[in-house]
Amino acid sequence: MLSKNEILSLLKTKEIPKDLLEEAYKVRKYYSGRYVFFRALIEISNICQKACFYCGVNRENKNLKRYYINLETLKKIFEKVKNLKYTSVAIQSGEIISKKHFEFLKKIVTLAKSKYNFEITLSLGELPKKILKDLFSLGARRYLLRFEVATPKRYYLYHYKDNLHSYENRIKTLYTLKEIGYQVGTGFLVGLPFDNPLNLYKDIRLIQKLKPDMIGIGPYIPQKYTKLFNLLEKGVKILNEKDRFFLNIKLIAIFRILLKTPNIVASTALITLGTKFFPLEEVLNFAFKAGANVIMPVFTPSKEKKLYALYENKYFSEHEKFYDGTLKASFIPVLERYGNPISYYIRNFK
Repeated sequence: MLSKNEILSLLKTKEIPKDLLEEAYKVRKYYSGRYVFFRALIEISNICQKACFYCGVNRENKNLKRYYINLETLKKIFEKVKNLKYTSVAIQSGEIISKKHFEFLKKIVTLAKSKYNFEITLSLGELPKKILKDLFSLGARRYLLRFEVATPKRYYLYHYKDNLHSYENRIKTLYTLKEIGYQVGTGFLVGLPFDNPLNLYKDIRLIQKLKPDMIGIGPYIPQKYTKLFNLLEKGVKILNEKDRFFLNIKLIAIFRILLKTPNIVASTALITLGTKFFPLEEVLNFAFKAGANVIMPVFTPSKEKKLYALYENKYFSEHEKFYDGTLKASFIPVLERYGNPISYYIRNFK
């Protein structure tokens, strides 16, 4: 177990100690072997009612063409991923609060579960408790909601303070999801402006407190139509890209050692930064040996995929690239199993 001082020391240095990665890999092999669980990610809409200062799909971005995928298109995507032997899908969108959207989400979950028997992960923001319960009753079992930053003071550095942007509601929703029975995933942005090792330690501590079934952390990548990008243009400093990449790898290793059993995602943002410096298989090898055991190829149609512009120069991940890259990194791609985390089995089969 890593102490506070050990973690802070790790966060303050640019290097990744060899013994940290060795220990993380040892834990990873014990709980996950060399398996990497694949989820088919489908980004159904880039419409968002929020205005987070780091996100390219924020409602204030007037330069972005908005889209909303219809059910017929989704059916074709589901057929494609089923033919590729996927058993898990992840449905993601901007944060939308409307009756029409809620009804559409119910249709998606019903179709994905009743016709294809997919294990369904949702990443749709802070939905009302009733809707979350309805989606769970229809068959959704996983929900990813990143808290992004761990304290109210820092949260409001990157968000407005209004009814749509509430730190308290963000955290409350995570506990609501656990109460309903979801496998809950959460995480934060790595390398934001104004960040420091103590702040990152607080992020780590909140994840330890939440005990999630999945951890999704990703490096901050600027997007030019955001408030944070404007600050960077004015001279606010952040870690360089390679340092953000390796800090993210280091944090994956720390989480694998500290929490042991959750699924940990090798995020598209991590791969986007890493492939600027290394071949894909080398980036995946870094992530998987540090402890990541989930990857999400994107199946959003090509035209819409380019419009889901959370950040600049997004790596357009494809099934074939990730499947081959995982094999070249000497790990085993798994599509035909749901890939539940060990924590799920411990909780449900005591």
